[in-house]
Amino acid sequence: MLFWNRWQSAYRLFYMTLLVFFTVVTGAYLYGFFSGNSNWLSWELDIKAEPVETVAESLEIGPYKIDLPAKTYVATEHYRASDPQINPEYSMYFWLVLGVGASLLLTVSTGFNRFWFLVSMGVFALSVLGLRLELLEFLGKEDSKLAFGIIVSYFAVSYLFHSIWKAVSIPARFVVFASLTALWTFAIVKFSEGGNPVMILTGFGIWPATYLTLAFILFIGTEIFATLLKFLPDTSTSPSGKMNNLGHYLIFCVIYFLNLGMVFYQMTEGEDLGVYLLSPFLIFVIATVAGLFNFEARSEKYARMLPFSPLGAMLYLGFALVATATVAFAFYTGNDPMAEVFEDAIVYSQIGFGIAFLVYVLINYGTLLGRNKAVAKVMYKPVRMPILSMTLLGIGGTVLFFGKSSWLIVDQMNAGRANLVADLYLYEGKFETAKRNYEISAYHGFQNHHANYTLAHLAEKKSNISEALVHLELAVSKQPSPYAYARQAKLYQSQNRFFDALFCLRRGTSKFEGNGQLKNEIGMLYGGSQVLDSAMIWLGQAEKIGDTRLSGLRNRWALTALKDIPLDNDLNAKLDAIEDPMAKANVVAVSNIRPGAPLKASLAPAEGALDFGRTLYLNNISVNLGENDPVAFADFIQATLSDSVNAPYEAFLKYNEALADYRAGRVYDALDLLSKMTVEYPSMDERLVFAKGFIALKNKAYQQAGDFFREAHLLGYPQAETYSLLAMAEAGLLKNTAMLWENSVDSSVVRDDMLYVLKTDNVTDVFSASDQKKALWLRYRSADADPGLISRLENSIRTPVFRADLNLYYASKALANNETEEASRYLKEAEKYGAKANWTRAVKARIALAERKPTTTGLSLAPDEELWLKAQRAEANGERKEADSLFMALGSANPYFTEGMLAALEYAESGKDGLEKAYKMVVRAKYADAYSVRLNMAYIRLALKMGLDNSADRALLEMINYVSEENYKALEQRVEGWRSRLENGEAI
Repeated sequence: MLFWNRWQSAYRLFYMTLLVFFTVVTGAYLYGFFSGNSNWLSWELDIKAEPVETVAESLEIGPYKIDLPAKTYVATEHYRASDPQINPEYSMYFWLVLGVGASLLLTVSTGFNRFWFLVSMGVFALSVLGLRLELLEFLGKEDSKLAFGIIVSYFAVSYLFHSIWKAVSIPARFVVFASLTALWTFAIVKFSEGGNPVMILTGFGIWPATYLTLAFILFIGTEIFATLLKFLPDTSTSPSGKMNNLGHYLIFCVIYFLNLGMVFYQMTEGEDLGVYLLSPFLIFVIATVAGLFNFEARSEKYARMLPFSPLGAMLYLGFALVATATVAFAFYTGNDPMAEVFEDAIVYSQIGFGIAFLVYVLINYGTLLGRNKAVAKVMYKPVRMPILSMTLLGIGGTVLFFGKSSWLIVDQMNAGRANLVADLYLYEGKFETAKRNYEISAYHGFQNHHANYTLAHLAEKKSNISEALVHLELAVSKQPSPYAYARQAKLYQSQNRFFDALFCLRRGTSKFEGNGQLKNEIGMLYGGSQVLDSAMIWLGQAEKIGDTRLSGLRNRWALTALKDIPLDNDLNAKLDAIEDPMAKANVVAVSNIRPGAPLKASLAPAEGALDFGRTLYLNNISVNLGENDPVAFADFIQATLSDSVNAPYEAFLKYNEALADYRAGRVYDALDLLSKMTVEYPSMDERLVFAKGFIALKNKAYQQAGDFFREAHLLGYPQAETYSLLAMAEAGLLKNTAMLWENSVDSSVVRDDMLYVLKTDNVTDVFSASDQKKALWLRYRSADADPGLISRLENSIRTPVFRADLNLYYASKALANNETEEASRYLKEAEKYGAKANWTRAVKARIALAERKPTTTGLSLAPDEELWLKAQRAEANGERKEADSLFMALGSANPYFTEGMLAALEYAESGKDGLEKAYKMVVRAKYADAYSVRLNMAYIRLALKMGLDNSADRALLEMINYVSEENYKALEQRVEGWRSRLENGEAI
């Protein structure tokens, strides 16, 4: 069966090398066929991270809640059909194969007799002239000298091999022709000035390859029918009773003709029969491969012209390379009119030559087949009907089919060539010239996909949406693609034509049932119109398809987050089942937007660079840490952002880093980072300053919080003025803000409540007010009334939540004055009225820490409180080195945690170089919280000890702005006492 095994080793090796090359070309052909329009179009994924304002944390001031803002991001994915992609590489590979095929055919031509040698060189000369080489402007000239030079050079070499150097081997001749081809190719590429030379040759010079391909298609029209005869064995001596070879052969022919007939019907009527048929392009491959093995027997008729071994086999292979590459090129360029040329030729020739060959077999071998004889060996040795008659009959039948189609093939060829020329101009950016050629293609090849899709693209560039829609409708009318449907739907959406877009996508899915991109877009289209059940169904279908699995998953969770779709299972279980970071980010977003049970979201892996999905995931986790340790998370995000490979995401995650530092008790770091961000990102100023105010307020640095909120208000942050005035009220400065409350334009509810408190001086008038106003009056005016009346007013409050909140407020005030027993008493009262655990946690922890209790079992300490407790334990256990480290960390953690700061200062002062360390520590703390009396007094004391009397005096003088006159005098006296003791050599 493998005829080349009978050849000399040199020829066998050469032919097998060519076969390998042909196999590669055929593989590329099949890939291009099955890839369809994805060779010149592609899906572009638009990923949009939609920010949703949410709350990272909240705190309560009396009945009012203040939220720390954060953004959780929901990632959605849409598929967009790309613009036409003109790839010059396809032309380059095409001409590479043509060069090999042409070199092989020229090699074979040198073995012809004199007549056929001259004929073959004439065909070669016509092919070179058909390439329109003058358009290359070789050496700057647009003439035929290049074509003449090529023809003369090849003819000279061919003549030498044909008439003089006859002893040169076939492989050596091929090497010479291939080298000559390479030299001319290099010269053309190097010295052509007319544009991209390979694409010019492809566009204007496609005719020779097209004609050779059509001739080859006709030539292989009988190969499938002939091959079947090889599989019919000689069973003439077997028992009769079974169907004979003739019956088997006729059954196959009927089945095959039925396939061809249905393909012909689909081609001519444009109607999909809904059954799987053997594509003409697969028939081409089968027939071509079959011809490799049939040509030996067939070539016996051409032995005088050319022997089969090895030149005949190489002649067939050369034509096969050219034809296969030409058809494949139509696939890769999406040139559907040219592909239709070959499709029609394949079907028509298979029918025409198939009928002719069947008649030929029945006339010559019908009797033998009826006797179950094997006729393969005599297949091309007819006794009645000659092969020439069969060939003429086949050509006639094929021509008849072309005529019945009104010679549409001519228009298709013109359309295909116009597409290639237009692609050249589009690639060069000559859009108007490209458009004219695409219009020529659309004229000759009505409803051709390539031209109309690209014309739609050009119309879109000019914002001519109506024209683009017309062209896209033509593009999907005959040779539809999912890309055209998707692009058409996008245009309808841009005009708010929902139903047109939906109908277009649904038409696309009916044609391309396995296309996940179209299903994804239907799902998102339904999601945008609130038809959520349908949206989730279509996205679920997209999720089941390989290349859109992640998009379907991500978009389902995105809609769940954005559209408040009910959840049927535990969110933590859903999160654990998902590995994709972007999908996990959307699941976390659901939790952030719809607060509920905390998520057990684990940290993203530390290894490797961040990508968009992991960045969103980190952002969304930072909004609500769930069960993640805040210190570990802060360490992780800092380590991640410190890696230079993650620099592109640094800006996106800086706010999250500040948020992580704050929650980890590293308030200094959080404030520093927020301050730097106000310089780097001015557009975020109001949010960043507001965050600083929230952090200060949460740590009861009320006046400092008031300053931050006031600045945020000036920058335009909503409600910031109200929060500023509330902070001042918490600082005991309510009466100083009366005029500001009068002029406030913020929330009328808070304003009315606070104005009531300010204007109601008589406690007896408060008894008739609401419980909320009673609680507020007691919170801010209780010092102005008789204790007996105050007690009665407290007892008149019937709402437990207000009683609980009021007692917690009293407990906090007591703690500020180091009255731990009083704070404990108020705490019990608060618990009696049902104070929530998260309300009482801070008070309980601070009481325990203030009393220096050795254990805080059962308490949930904040990170800075935990640090203070560890430092105390290390000091008590005599672990000096550990204590040094912990107290220094405490001193640089939270300036608003006054007790911790003072403990750190006391410890630092007692050590080596302690006075200088303590002074540096307190300076930084004073800068962060300028209104803390206790920190300022610690600064003054240390400044006096270091002999910085002017600094001490200036700090004392600044305090007159935010303490009462009575308290200021007491502070003055205390400072004077320190001076006296220092003068007397006493310690302070």
